[in-house]
Amino acid sequence: MDDDTASQELFCSAEENPVKPKIYFEREAVDQFYFDKRYDRQQQEGPGLLKKATNYLGSCCTCSSKRARKIVETKLPVTEWLPRYDWLRDLKWDIISGITVAVMHIPQGLGYAMLANCPPILGIYMAFFPVLIYFFFGTSRHISLGSLSVVTLMCGRVVSMYAPEALISTPSLNSTTIETIENATEIPFIGGTDQPETMTTFQDIVFLPDNVTSLPQYTPTEVAMAITFLVGVWQLVMHLLQLGILGVLLSDSLVSGFTTAAAVHVFTSQIKYLFGIRIGKFSGRFSIISTWIAIFSNIKHTNISTLLVSVITIGILVVNNEILKPIYSKKLKVPVPIEMIALLCGTLASRWFSLNDEFGIRVVGYIPKGIPEPALPPASLLSSLVMDTLPIAVVAYAVSLSMGKIFAQKHRYIVDSNQELLAQGLANVGGSFFFSFANFG
Repeated sequence: MDDDTASQELFCSAEENPVKPKIYFEREAVDQFYFDKRYDRQQQEGPGLLKKATNYLGSCCTCSSKRARKIVETKLPVTEWLPRYDWLRDLKWDIISGITVAVMHIPQGLGYAMLANCPPILGIYMAFFPVLIYFFFGTSRHISLGSLSVVTLMCGRVVSMYAPEALISTPSLNSTTIETIENATEIPFIGGTDQPETMTTFQDIVFLPDNVTSLPQYTPTEVAMAITFLVGVWQLVMHLLQLGILGVLLSDSLVSGFTTAAAVHVFTSQIKYLFGIRIGKFSGRFSIISTWIAIFSNIKHTNISTLLVSVITIGILVVNNEILKPIYSKKLKVPVPIEMIALLCGTLASRWFSLNDEFGIRVVGYIPKGIPEPALPPASLLSSLVMDTLPIAVVAYAVSLSMGKIFAQKHRYIVDSNQELLAQGLANVGGSFFFSFANFG
């Protein structure tokens, strides 16, 4: 075989089986001392701890107009964005958005207040006073402080432990008998709508949750005020400790699971109102099972009129949201407040046709007018609620921050997690003086 043939065969085999080039290199392992000695590098010692502390305190105490302005804009964000607000372009859309959210807050606030075992008017106060404070200190452009089923249920559990109006008057699976009332006492009757609202008995047994050992002396409003105040205090403490990172530690899976579980509790707590039956309140372990047992035991006492109103209202909302809303939303820039329309129609029907007197349909009742006078939460109750309010503060902040960041990412602006703790803490502390219960964004 001649050289040309051999080189040709070698070239063909190289094309068929190409060999990838490889590079090998070696490097001597050295430490910092050997590296400095070999390259004659002088080790420079950094400032000590005392020097660092002195420099930090000096920078904090240094005052200039630029630094003072930055501090004010950081702690009071309204001073930064309000001068740059485009009144001609954004005002009309913000008014429409504000009216829409306000319309939603009315029925939602009434419902969530009742879910928290509080008077319905507290839900209206919750949607008004904290928002005014958040306006000055908040960093999210799309958050409107209100309530959430998770936070409401957590507040309602604490309210039922300390408020006499929220006492459990029927035995649950793990209730503890606290006291036998020797005198005549009125307790809610567990039965249908054809039975009296209350019944008078002797030696009635009053049942309380396992961790409550005496009859409380506070109203649900007072307990709600104390809860809101302490939730705000906890959030302010977390702000001082720069614990805004807590909102990141709670994963989406954890929040989603928590919200789903809360939805089960909400549905279970409201099903008795859909059927118009009266059952007791349950607390502690297996409370959901106890509630469903009581519901099925009293299902024969269903108020047909209440059930009919519930089915019609739910049907209207479902048809609007699933069928009509996708159609008219393309033509109308302003959403149709179907919830408010349903609320107004129900109120007028109750007024004109006397639904409560004629058909036994339960109504919300009297709603006070005007703005309430501020009051202080009961100081004697605060020490008992310190640990109960910590998880409420963390969950409310985490859910609010996650929602705020979703909108911030979509509209390309930044939400300051630590500043949100300050804003929500001040909103809760201020709202507690005006009969509000714990809120979130």
